[in-house]
Amino acid sequence: MPGAGRGIQNPDEILAVLARAGDFAKMAKPGVVALTLTGEDIEKIMKEQANKGAFDWKNSSASLDLATDAETRLQKFTCDATLKSTDPNVKAPVRYTAEVSLVGYNGARDLKFLDEKKREIPLTTEMKTKIESVLKEKP
Repeated sequence: MPGAGRGIQNPDEILAVLARAGDFAKMAKPGVVALTLTGEDIEKIMKEQANKGAFDWKNSSASLDLATDAETRLQKFTCDATLKSTDPNVKAPVRYTAEVSLVGYNGARDLKFLDEKKREIPLTTEMKTKIESVLKEKP
C-alpha cells in the first residue's frame, strides 16, 4: 500500500512543506494564517500518491488555512484543492477538501477519521492490525 498514512494524513509532511512556504503566508485574521500552494507543493506532500500520474500538478493548486490556539500551536488546518486530472475522460477539475484538527499534544490519541457529517469512519481489522504492528516496531 504505497503512500498509506502519508500526504495530507501526515502532519510532519504537511508542516515540512508549510515551513518552506512561509513567504506566501498571509494573516487572514487573528490566529489564522492563509497559504496558497502550487501543484508542485501538493505533489511533494502527496509523495507516492503523486507518482501514479493521475494529476497534472502544474495546473493544480490549493489553499490552506492554519488556525492556532492561544499558545500559537497548530490547532487545525483546512485544505481546499483544485486538481487537474490527466485522464482525458475527466474534463472538469477535481476538487478536494480536507480538515485536520489536532486533538492533543504530548499524549497518545486514537487514530480516527470522520466523514463530512462528523461521523466516524471505522478502520478495518487489517488497518488496525497494520497500525498496531507499526507502533510495536522500534524506532
